[in-house]
Amino acid sequence: MAGRAVATRAAAALSSGGARIPALPPTSSRYLTRHLRVSTAGPSSGQSGTRRLATFSCLSSSDSDSTPTHATAKPSLATQSSRRPPPERVVLLTGLPATATPNDIRRLTGNDASGQHFHRIEFLRTLFFNPSGKALVYFSTDSSARRFQRACSKRILGANVLDSRCMSDAAADNLLAVAYSRHPRHLQLPLDLVHYESGKLVLLRGLPSLTTEDKMQTKLSRTYDLMETGWWRGKRRSNAGYKAPRKPGFDPVSNHALNLGPVLRLHNIHEDASTAAFLIRLRTTAEAMRLARMWHNSYFTPQRFNVDETGGRYRIEAHVIY
Repeated sequence: MAGRAVATRAAAALSSGGARIPALPPTSSRYLTRHLRVSTAGPSSGQSGTRRLATFSCLSSSDSDSTPTHATAKPSLATQSSRRPPPERVVLLTGLPATATPNDIRRLTGNDASGQHFHRIEFLRTLFFNPSGKALVYFSTDSSARRFQRACSKRILGANVLDSRCMSDAAADNLLAVAYSRHPRHLQLPLDLVHYESGKLVLLRGLPSLTTEDKMQTKLSRTYDLMETGWWRGKRRSNAGYKAPRKPGFDPVSNHALNLGPVLRLHNIHEDASTAAFLIRLRTTAEAMRLARMWHNSYFTPQRFNVDETGGRYRIEAHVIY
């Protein structure tokens, strides 16, 4: 009200000179600006009167009191924390060789302390269960993830130049959903087995299509320490067969519960495939490596056939799955 009174007295003082002052409505802005045009005639000269512009800028105390509190109030701590970007504790590595192992990735850190904060490493696989050259490395802290990302950028591993970038947990889940959305749903169990028994699985590919799980188990159990047949239960983690990240309760069956043996036959991608692939479960990592060394690049030769009779058609590939 004090600012309005000052403006009223100024208008009254100018009105004594014969000027017309229009009625000014009250304003709610912080600064009250009055533009008063005054028309007067020169007292000594007979010239026409000149127009002068009188401008008054008055600070209205009442308007300042009426300023909304939300316009000047500082944002709360909860609002500031909600605007912060999510922590980026996952590093995406691309350009990995097909034979890369978790130990190869850990060696990239050298003597850096970020190697001590490894949470887990997940290799992305194609529709044919082959390595895609990408891996997600999870860390417990975002600072360790950033140090690891800088250490791995443009590094050379197996004659391949690596590329790396940090991402959040939500971005990593979306990446897995997109990568496995076109995979058939029957690959959920093999992919989840890789998560629970990483390093103890061997993929045998190139066997005749008529080979059964029982025959493979009988043949391998004589030489290698296989897992026993029993009740296996595990949480469904894979996004195979889903076009979006699965939400809690989306899948009516959230857990695997089945009688699982040491040999698991993978479904053929094509119905007319002449070869079969098997996933072998072993007790230790040493046994898995021994099986892969003995069977890789060997020929499947039953007792009544030899390589000449089979024509070398069944050349076996063996890889340890991580």
